[in-house]
Amino acid sequence: MWPVFMRASTAILLFCGCLIWGCADDRHPYARFEPPSTAGDTSGAAIYGVVEIPAGTTVLRRLDTLTGAVEVLPDQSVDFLPYPANFGFIARTIREGSPLPALILMHALAPESAIAVTPVAVLQMRNATGPYDVIVCIPEDPGLQSIKVTRFADFITDYNPARHILQEWMLNHMGFGTFELVGWQDERFAQQLIERHRLPAE
Repeated sequence: MWPVFMRASTAILLFCGCLIWGCADDRHPYARFEPPSTAGDTSGAAIYGVVEIPAGTTVLRRLDTLTGAVEVLPDQSVDFLPYPANFGFIARTIREGSPLPALILMHALAPESAIAVTPVAVLQMRNATGPYDVIVCIPEDPGLQSIKVTRFADFITDYNPARHILQEWMLNHMGFGTFELVGWQDERFAQQLIERHRLPAE
């Protein structure tokens, strides 16, 4: 009788645990990508980018909010040049059901990598479903930076060809005419966009 009781109790506990985990996912679909704060950061103000698609690849990947893993989209790839930067999203943000998209300018990182970033610009586009804003970031760690700018003004002065490459790639990677350019915004706009759509701390 006792083993039967134990098995029943264990099953009930597991069921309750699944319910709790499911509720947590409903409240915070990107909770699995809550990176720890950087050392000394007690404000929670650090901004993290999470990689879905590494630079230099054409295979499309997306975060599966049910499994908490970045998974390959079957039989889907970019019919264009490979991604010029790591593509993913800003952790702890959500806008109309999805996190804010991000391009992280540095060497290729593995899917699900989370890295502290500094936003330098916002590429604003529009497609058939509406506005599509992409946060353009560099790593916070200077040792990982391939582009050493922290301001949009410097980005368009010192690396303007890179800006045009990113712009033309993003506008055309899903087929000509899929996206149209709205414009560019600076690092202050990027910070405000992130803060406006940042998830509340749990």
